[in-house]
Amino acid sequence: MANGSDTRTMLDLETSLNEVLDTGCEHFAGRFYWTLLDRYPDLEPFFHGVNMQHQAAMLTMALQLVVQHHHQPRRSHRDYLRAIGERHTARGIARAHYEAFEDTLLAVLAEFHHDNWHDSLADEWRNAVRKAIEMMLS
Repeated sequence: MANGSDTRTMLDLETSLNEVLDTGCEHFAGRFYWTLLDRYPDLEPFFHGVNMQHQAAMLTMALQLVVQHHHQPRRSHRDYLRAIGERHTARGIARAHYEAFEDTLLAVLAEFHHDNWHDSLADEWRNAVRKAIEMMLS
């Protein structure tokens, strides 16, 4: 951004999240789950019988929690993340599946933000997601 003609918006984590939420959960989540299952077809059995509209809402709620937990961890965040982790473990979701989630989320966010995506934003999302995953697996 040293060049005065560069008009890209330098997004931060909260602004990125708000842009995702402003598009509506079904749009972003639809793209996320399509990409996840395209990249990792072995995950498809986890989604048999799942109401994807409900799943879309759960994803966007989880993204809000990831960002909140990253910036200001609270006991309620930890408790909720652990509960999500327990539900995922009960369904047979392993650590490698969380890595697939992270990989796909970052790819879809990069696609979503186009030219406004940058390395420091990718690092912020990566750190926030990994912090949440560690809590889920604890």
